Amino acid sequence: MLRAQGAFRSVRSEIDEGLHVPEVMGRAHVLEQTLVNLLLNAIDATPAGGSIIIGARRWAYEPGQSLPKRASDPGYARFPRTSERRPARVEFAAGQPGALLFVADSGSGVAPEDREKVFEPFYTTKEPGRHRRAIRARNGRCSLGGWGAGRGRGVQDVLSHRRSAMKKVLVVDDEPGLRQSLGLLLTDAGYVVTAEQNGRRALERATADAFDLVLCDVRMPEMDGLTFLRNYRQRGGSALVIVMSAYGGEDAAIAAMKEGAYDYLPKPFRPDEVVLTLKKAEERERLRQEVAGLKAQLATGPAERGLIVESAAMRQALDLVTRVAEHNTTVLITGESGTGKEVIARAIHRASPRAGKAFVGINCAAIPEALLESELFGHVRGAFTGASSDKTGLFEAANGGTILLDEIGELPLGLQAKLLRVLQENEIRRVGDQKTRRVDARVLAATARDLEAEVRGGRFREDLFYRIHVVVIELPPLREREDDIAPLSRHFAGRLAERLGRPLSVSDDAIAWLAQQPWPGNVRELENAIERAAVLNQKAVLERGDFSAVPPRHDVQRGSGGEDAGDGTLRSVVEVAERLAIIDALKATDGNRRAAAQRLGVSLRTLFYKIDRYGIT
Repeated sequence: MLRAQGAFRSVRSEIDEGLHVPEVMGRAHVLEQTLVNLLLNAIDATPAGGSIIIGARRWAYEPGQSLPKRASDPGYARFPRTSERRPARVEFAAGQPGALLFVADSGSGVAPEDREKVFEPFYTTKEPGRHRRAIRARNGRCSLGGWGAGRGRGVQDVLSHRRSAMKKVLVVDDEPGLRQSLGLLLTDAGYVVTAEQNGRRALERATADAFDLVLCDVRMPEMDGLTFLRNYRQRGGSALVIVMSAYGGEDAAIAAMKEGAYDYLPKPFRPDEVVLTLKKAEERERLRQEVAGLKAQLATGPAERGLIVESAAMRQALDLVTRVAEHNTTVLITGESGTGKEVIARAIHRASPRAGKAFVGINCAAIPEALLESELFGHVRGAFTGASSDKTGLFEAANGGTILLDEIGELPLGLQAKLLRVLQENEIRRVGDQKTRRVDARVLAATARDLEAEVRGGRFREDLFYRIHVVVIELPPLREREDDIAPLSRHFAGRLAERLGRPLSVSDDAIAWLAQQPWPGNVRELENAIERAAVLNQKAVLERGDFSAVPPRHDVQRGSGGEDAGDGTLRSVVEVAERLAIIDALKATDGNRRAAAQRLGVSLRTLFYKIDRYGIT
């Protein structure tokens, strides 16, 4: 591993011909770290170049025995030292066979006046600021022999066995020995490691799968590390990239940072330096996400930071929100149009561990069927006429966060099958592409339809229904939650006051009148009614008459022959005719809005606008 990092460029290394290390018990990564520490100390001791010899022999500890030092030991004859006192190191169980490892170098050694300090726990001859330093044992001991019962100091175990939050790591290096060593080290530290030997293959893997961290060498065949980093960022890669190199020093670090690298790790490095660098990156990213989440909450109004509820039915719904938020379970939110399904979805996202990532919402009924697949999954260049470049879909945009599929009951059957695969496999395939891409997005679904009836009618896939019907949050209509009307009215008035730049409130008499209305458009219709009254009146306090002067659309009556019984103007007659035509089309198509739009000869977006405008449910 050290040779792959270029650590032996200035020294010659030899392995003693008689080297034979018997099988010993111990943690593989700690034993490896011990040997690497010894070798790096020897390299540091020979800055002008020289030789290093590695040797080992069998040895068993007996009580009172000091570490042996004989002329026959490997390296002793080549690099003799004056005799000095060595304290006994009780690291082995008495009589248990082990191995004694020697690393000898041709450097100048420790100055005579400092030799008594060598065995002090924090004594070091390194220059200030160097990464390699004396370390103490914690969380147990480890040695090159069997397990002992003594209290001697060993090598620090810097690897946390708590499962890492950012667990998927991609290692990119053309040296197989380094890939294997880093794989063993990071796997033992709790990471899931994938390794690739060059930048081109790593780029394909990194864009197909979602990784949290990437460790990438700078100099590699086919595609170097900086080119990999540049292309990875251009393709929307979001993992933290840490580059490694034995060449270029500060210039390579600056170039990597300009291309979007998160950190730089100069070779040669110790195993514990790699793990500590990754842990530091995790902590900084965790803090960044936490700050981003807090900023997002502070940037929103009271209705976004927390739902305004008083009724028992909505409190029950909020209790479900609290219980499901921390899990990745798919949630289906049902309720009439305007009851606040998206608000509930955002509340789930804000209370979840994904709060620092993106929340992406899409109205499945508002996008033409021909474009819906591209919007959800993205497309590649040339996939269809007008696809002049690659496009990231909404599932990829929500990677690590939450995606809301609003009006999921409006999805065409063909697309329902593709969505089912995404939910089952966590994979998407862009339109026109042959390869799949891993995504990690929590899926929330919302609908105003009765999906069970849609399944019976053959308009919604039964397997998809059971896949999303895991936890259901049903929102009652506003007419069944009269306790919420007063606080919602005051909230909407307060928000309008900020927007209009003048004092605005709703009188108690007006609120009592509002609480008696049926509100077929639910919360959205209540908000529109208050805004309409505020805009048409310059009063600081809205009274009951300010609302009754503008009757809700559902109070309009039909005269004989289907004529409008309102004010008789052409506009009102046209509006009533439009509303009745939409209602008739919805009835004729059993509530299928896409089919109703085709029957009426208008776009689906136009139909949704009219339904919302006229308060049709």
